[in-house]
Amino acid sequence: MLKSQEVLAFLKAAAECSVYIAPTDYGLTPAEIMEAATRAGFLEGEIRDALAQPRDYVSQRGGRYQPGREVIWSQSP
Repeated sequence: MLKSQEVLAFLKAAAECSVYIAPTDYGLTPAEIMEAATRAGFLEGEIRDALAQPRDYVSQRGGRYQPGREVIWSQSP
């Protein structure tokens, strides 16, 4: 797997986890993404490159990276 794909997979997982942590205010700020991804062992340039790529499953709304709507709706009872 290419490094950018690894970072994107991490970004997707982190955004999905944010729904469980804060269901009414989910998503991660760019600073939170950088902090989490660097702690996971990714370099700052790798993270920025991955964030610049188009993503179908993570979007940026209100300054936060959030999972796609299909993730939110699949979590509903």
